[in-house]
Amino acid sequence: MSKVIIFCGILLVHWGGQFAAWNYANAMFPNRVPWEILSVPLMLMAGSTPNAAFWVLATLNSALWALAGSFLIQLLVRGQRAVR
Repeated sequence: MSKVIIFCGILLVHWGGQFAAWNYANAMFPNRVPWEILSVPLMLMAGSTPNAAFWVLATLNSALWALAGSFLIQLLVRGQRAVR
């Protein structure tokens, strides 16, 4: 159950951050940097396709980040248990 909560938490935080970064990306160059970081890898690989299915790709991108983040947290937790 805790794995699901961690995954969903990371998913929601990344998705919200990605939306906010996308919203402010057009204003000025320094504001574009968070969008460039949060949109990697799917938005970068999609090229001009995001215009057609932007929110589908944004959600898949957040799910990918959540999966990677959950995996890294699990590795850290297992590492701490092994040290004890």
